[in-house]
Amino acid sequence: MMFHNHFQMPYTPASLDSLPDRPLRKIFNHCGLKEKENLKRTSSSLRLFHAKHQFDHELTHVMVHAKSANQIYVRLQTPDEVFDITYMQGAGNICSVKHKGGIRTIKREDMATTAGYDLGLILQNQQSRIEELTLAFKEECQTTICEQFVDHFMHGLDDHNHRRHVKLKAEQFRYSGIINETPILKVLDKLQPETLTRIWLNDESDQRFHPIERIMNSDHWKETWEVYLNGFVVRNSLKNFYHIPMGRFDIESVSTHELMELRAAALKLIIFEILQFTILAIRDQRRFLTLFGKPKKTEGNTQIWYFRYKKKTSDNLRSMLRVRFIDKKTFVFQRFTEDQYELIEMEKTEMDKILSTPNKFKI
Repeated sequence: MMFHNHFQMPYTPASLDSLPDRPLRKIFNHCGLKEKENLKRTSSSLRLFHAKHQFDHELTHVMVHAKSANQIYVRLQTPDEVFDITYMQGAGNICSVKHKGGIRTIKREDMATTAGYDLGLILQNQQSRIEELTLAFKEECQTTICEQFVDHFMHGLDDHNHRRHVKLKAEQFRYSGIINETPILKVLDKLQPETLTRIWLNDESDQRFHPIERIMNSDHWKETWEVYLNGFVVRNSLKNFYHIPMGRFDIESVSTHELMELRAAALKLIIFEILQFTILAIRDQRRFLTLFGKPKKTEGNTQIWYFRYKKKTSDNLRSMLRVRFIDKKTFVFQRFTEDQYELIEMEKTEMDKILSTPNKFKI
């Protein structure tokens, strides 16, 4: 009698850890932000795999809103998902984090540190372009919350800096709160100047004037296409706005020479759209009214000039610059093309006459 000894190997269930890199990468690529974060927490090997391959979190919008001295609200948005996270400061230096109905408590930590560090770690894995990055801080939490958050946000981004060789790509940067150049520049320093198209600074303090010289000297300011400065008056030269095709701001004082240079710059800038600014004082207003030329139209307290562009657009359209001087304080520089007649108050026949008149209204 023969006995057959069948030795059976113990059954070992398959796991993600045992998969080769190629299928595992496909799984990660197919996951959303939440699923990627959950997979990272499954094991140390998956955490290392995620860090090694730097999967894109694909965030399109990032918003941080310090609602009070005891609460910070963060919203992260991808093309398919929205994540709302609330950080609350409790007694005894305890931070509570609320997300999708769950709450976790962190002892011996403040909410600004926790929120800033969390966001920094998340954005380490951001490779695609963020459409909008917004930081908003109420005035009552400015002195501590804003700077703490920004500092720890920087630390979070720098935590594994050797793995991140490029800066964040963002199209728009919005900041609301007390205008403080130091934290604003720290955030701008983490963004690629080449991708930033809009800067929006909104002051919520009682201060009337703010010099933003360091921001204006940054590569981000020099590369941006749109600038909106609200709630404060800049104490800087109008020359800092010559290259900007579109924007709105208030400025302390401007000379006639600067206005003439802006007009010349706007007529050379083919991509110019509209630039509106209010001046507290024109340093030599009488000279301006003489040198800028006789207005083509006068409507109440508004004087309007028209200047023809020397070059046609890429669509072969004729264009002209309309300059409105409203109530002796607000200028609106706006460019119009032939297909935009309906946007202005002027009759089409009068517009045609100005455009067809040779050697007039030119720089």
